Amino acid sequence: MSDWALFGIIMGIILSLGIISQIVSSNFKKKRMEYSSIPSSASKTGAQVAEEILSKNNIKNVQIVKDSKEGRDHYDPHKNIIVLSPSVYDSSSIAAIAIAAHETGHAIQWGHREIGIRIRDTIAKPVMIVNQLTSAVLSMWILLAIFGVFVEAVLWLGLVMYASTAIFQLATLPVEYGASRKAKQQLIELGYTSNPDEIAGTKSLLTAAANTYLIATLSTLIMLATYILLILARSRR
Repeated sequence: MSDWALFGIIMGIILSLGIISQIVSSNFKKKRMEYSSIPSSASKTGAQVAEEILSKNNIKNVQIVKDSKEGRDHYDPHKNIIVLSPSVYDSSSIAAIAIAAHETGHAIQWGHREIGIRIRDTIAKPVMIVNQLTSAVLSMWILLAIFGVFVEAVLWLGLVMYASTAIFQLATLPVEYGASRKAKQQLIELGYTSNPDEIAGTKSLLTAAANTYLIATLSTLIMLATYILLILARSRR
């Protein structure tokens, strides 16, 4: 197999996975927008729901903070804060309480000292550093390849990047699904979703969110397998 064929395979896979990821991401954004316009029967804001779930689970010293921008909802175990978007913090929509409950689920995971989230958050920073370095090198490889210059060692760097990312994402998947499971359970048990439509809505939104992590993991595993096969193919020359 020629270098140009290898380059074409990698670029074709990257493009295909990018399109699929965009479709899954767009589906989540669509559902978030849809359920952001539907008020929950509990009439509680996302911030209030998060506070009450924390209290019911005896999770203390965790603050609820309103972010200045949208789409950056997360739990920070180092600062012990749950960061919510303005549309989640101040809203009582189905989307708001579902997202708030999901992020609170992460706080519960940490409060209960669950091993999965501790592994995920421990390796997050090293993986991010590896990805930043190797992404820069891979970008340079693509640029050089356009001009007909192929550097085989970069394939090994790609393998390292996708291997580290795969480990992180495989650790992330059960953590995210676990937080969503806790969110749905807490919303039902505490009476925030009291009818079938609300339950179905929160489930649909949280499932769409989880699918973004699932497709990201599958994409990384496919790229990892691609680099392994390409390296094996070149070694047989």
